[in-house]
Order: sequence, then C-alpha cells, then structure tokens
Amino acid sequence: MSVGELVIAMRRTIALGFGAVFLCFALSAQAGSYSIVHSFGAAEADGTIPKGRLLQDMKGNVWGTTCQGGAYRNARCGNGGCGTVFKIAANGTYAIVHSFGADNTDGSSPLPGLILAKKVFWGTTANGGAHGHGSVFKFAADGTYSVVHSFGADSTDGKLPQAGLMQDALGNLWGTTVAGGAHNGGVVFKIAADGAYSIVYGFGGAGTDGTGPLAGLTVDQNGKLWGTTYAGGAKMCDGRGCGTVFSLDPKTGREKVMHSFGANIADGWSPYAGLLRDRRGNLWGTTFQGGAHGDGTVFKITANGAYSVVHSFGAHGTDGTNPYAGLIQDKSGTLWGTTVNGGDHDDGTAFEIATNGMYSVVHNFGASATDGTSPYAGLMRDRRGRVWGTTYQGGAHDLGTVFKLKP
Repeated sequence: MSVGELVIAMRRTIALGFGAVFLCFALSAQAGSYSIVHSFGAAEADGTIPKGRLLQDMKGNVWGTTCQGGAYRNARCGNGGCGTVFKIAANGTYAIVHSFGADNTDGSSPLPGLILAKKVFWGTTANGGAHGHGSVFKFAADGTYSVVHSFGADSTDGKLPQAGLMQDALGNLWGTTVAGGAHNGGVVFKIAADGAYSIVYGFGGAGTDGTGPLAGLTVDQNGKLWGTTYAGGAKMCDGRGCGTVFSLDPKTGREKVMHSFGANIADGWSPYAGLLRDRRGNLWGTTFQGGAHGDGTVFKITANGAYSVVHSFGAHGTDGTNPYAGLIQDKSGTLWGTTVNGGDHDDGTAFEIATNGMYSVVHNFGASATDGTSPYAGLMRDRRGRVWGTTYQGGAHDLGTVFKLKP
C-alpha cells in the first residue's frame, strides 16, 4: 500500500482494515482555551499528515513527526513526501529538523512520535530502510542523524513498525512491529544499550495468541512489559481476532495473553493504542470499536489481570467515537484522550475521563474551516500543564495541525 493510499484509508470513518494499518454528558471547553499552533503544508517542503504524539525536551521545545511531506519525494514513498521530524521552539518558532527519504536506505513514513534517551532522539519509520520494511533511527539535537536498524533483513525479522519506542531502566530500547516474525504476526524487539538488535517474541505462534501489535510497550513496577495487539486472541470479530492485552517477561521472552477482547457484546475490540500505567499500577487503554454503542471504549486492567470497560463511546449523537490513540494522565489523576470521529462536527474530539468513569468532551474538532480534524495521535502535557496534540487533517491547508489546550 502506498502512502497516498494510506491517507485515503485513514480518512474512512469505519474501522481500518488490517492492510490499511500496515502503513502512514459533555460540555465543550470555554472559548479561548484551544488554539492552533501550526498548520502543516504552508511550504512545499513542510511536513504534512502528522500521526504521532508530541514530545517536550528539557528546554521547552516541542518535537514531532509527520508521515508525509518534507524535501524528498520518490518511488519508495510517493509524491506525498517521505515525512519529517519537526521542532517548535519554546518561543513558537517552527522548523523542519530532518526530511526522510534522502537515499534508498533511509527510513520513510514515521508514524509515531519520538522518545528522548540520554540527549538522543529515537524513533521508527513504517517504510524505507535498506530492505523497504521500516527502520529505527536516532538523531542528536544538532540534527546528526543515522539509521540504527533496517527491518526485514531476513524472513523472521519484524516488518512495518507502527509504534514508537520505550526505554527501560537499563537503557535498552523496546518496540514492536505489526508484521514479520517467525509467524508473520509481528514481533517485540530490543535494541540493547550497546546497539545490538534482537527479536524477543514473535506473535501468532498459538491459535489464541494476539497478532499485529500496532502500539508500543509499557513497563510495570516489576519490570514486566505490557502491550496490545490489534488482532488475534480467543474471540472473533468481523472474521478475525478481536485483539488482546498481553504481558511479556523481558528476561525470558515468555508472553501471556491477559485479556482477549470481544468477550461479550459490550466489550471493546480493535485496540490500536498502547497502555498507560497509573500510580496504583492499573493499566488503561482504548479500543477503536466495540463497547455498548459499537464506537469504542476506555478500559482498565489491573496488575493481576482484572479487566473492565470504564466508558463506551457514542452514547449520544455528539459524543466522540473511535479513539485511535492512547491516554495520558494529569497530576489530579484525570485521563485525557482523543477520538478520530464524532463530536459536534463529526471530526473528532479531545476528552477527559476521571478514574471513576466521569467523562466529558473538552474540545470538538472541525468548529471552523481552518480547525484541525481527525486527531489520530495521543496528547502530551507540557511542564506548564497545557495539553498539546496533532490532527491528521484540517488546518489552513487541510494537511494537519499542531494544537494546544489550556485546561
């Protein structure tokens, strides 16, 4: 699937097909609390179509990626461009730091955001690399860039990473790929502190195992890794598995399915996002579909595996629907997230939900001709308490935005 086809697929307001994902009550917030920081596509070489979560560094700069746009357009990534890394300085100045696709071994289509580990930024691309199946890259704040791993080197390597990376206490980096591996169900991989790459687990080896991990990993207080898979599991939805929550022992590579989605008619299914661990050790996530109204859920799973649906989207005509991204938590314990669809204008919402399930819509996207629409990415809270995010579409050029909310 080309990047251009990915854009069309992602604009659909129904669940994404597995092939599509391989690639690129409520009161509104008070007036003045929401603003557009940047509309993508203002210049020919600007990034377009952001899909990843933003990151703030210690100097107050905000960093992110776009899965299209940039200086390079070629056969590997299409006329839409190969993607960018961008920076918004603390004074609001916007700049492109890196354009992907400079040569045949560079990555392209960075879908997730970045992490900052020991003053070095790390990320993944869904396409490109030496074998055309994606890459892990790193760059310093001065722009020095290199590809660390190209996926698809052999038949058992992971392919097409959709998620960002996580760093553990020992300095190892962990991630997932949605495809590849010994059973072609995706993998969990590790890049050790010395740069060595290894596959720790391959999904799909058993009939009820999860397959297709679209999201990254979370570590619990015991060092165990947790994540979700988009498909697989013990239950069937639309002819495929409904997805899972899994845990993984990083030392032994032993995996356990903690929950198979679709357990009953009100359960969620199709979890596209990863998990958030709260201060009590509970894990929180979202599903794109399912729930009491069929439009997705917020769920909680305890450290011992007890699972519950906390909110079902689509309870009324202007509620948000179809949350694609995961959640963040503020200092008060309130969870924040986004939905791709629904809201007053059916262009998605930003919402907050207390741990007791009390839910409200904070912003309805699409309120004006230049507002952002379709927020596929999760949110980020900066050091001043403001919430930042990106929209996949909309803005002054209909190629996405960076926005911020002042709670």
